[in-house]
Amino acid sequence: MPDAFLITRGHERKHDYDFCGPVPSELWWSPLSQLQLVDLNQADAIAYGDGRSLHVLVSGIPSARSDFLGRSIRHTLVVENVHEDVPLACRIVLAGLREDDRQALGRRLDEVFTEEAIVALRTSAEDAEFMRRLLRPILSGGWEAETADTSSLPADAGRSWAGPIGDERARAKFLSRVQRLGNGGAGFAFTSSLLRTREQVEADSQSLPGITAVLLADGELDEVVPLGKALPAVPDQQGRLTAWVPARPPTIAAAGAAAALLIAILIVLLIMI
Repeated sequence: MPDAFLITRGHERKHDYDFCGPVPSELWWSPLSQLQLVDLNQADAIAYGDGRSLHVLVSGIPSARSDFLGRSIRHTLVVENVHEDVPLACRIVLAGLREDDRQALGRRLDEVFTEEAIVALRTSAEDAEFMRRLLRPILSGGWEAETADTSSLPADAGRSWAGPIGDERARAKFLSRVQRLGNGGAGFAFTSSLLRTREQVEADSQSLPGITAVLLADGELDEVVPLGKALPAVPDQQGRLTAWVPARPPTIAAAGAAAALLIAILIVLLIMI
């Protein structure tokens, strides 16, 4: 079963935003935050594949609860190692793309993570298995406002692209990319309320590993456009994505040196004869 984690807060000041219970071993979405490509205070969806496993994140999930200042509380749900259940990954991601699903997911999370449960989790040392039990109703589905049909998505071409989040074709391509990442693909697929133009996306995503798919929530794009990226990345033996550098062809100098060595060998053989 996938591992699931939740970032939220309690009502009191001292229970600020943090993980409830276990914490992921690696904050795999940090490259996007560090490059200011996403704002996890807003409603965003992220999928990441390292060539072996698939992880997804949805932020800005609304809660009916409020903090000590009366501000609405939001959840961030992280689900890791979901490559064995790609339809589940797509359902989670759709909560970052469709407002009705996001609201429905927030209601289900509120049912499980009450104020009392959050305070208890902050003061206990529960393990990942306990968290999986709590999140099982969410991972099992049934909370979606609309059934997700992922059986007839367009084929993913394996290229980097950007598009508007409001475009139905772009959203379908985004889910296709999530499927690809769940089947051994490498790279990021994410939504962004910070990026605006194609040029900005291309410049800011160059250092990201693998192929990239971006849906702009408030950008200038009105259709899907390809992105130019420098070099792809491939997983190393530990599964980490590293830059892939193609083998260089022999240089002229190297070829000349090899020819000179061959001539020298022939001369020595002739002298010996």
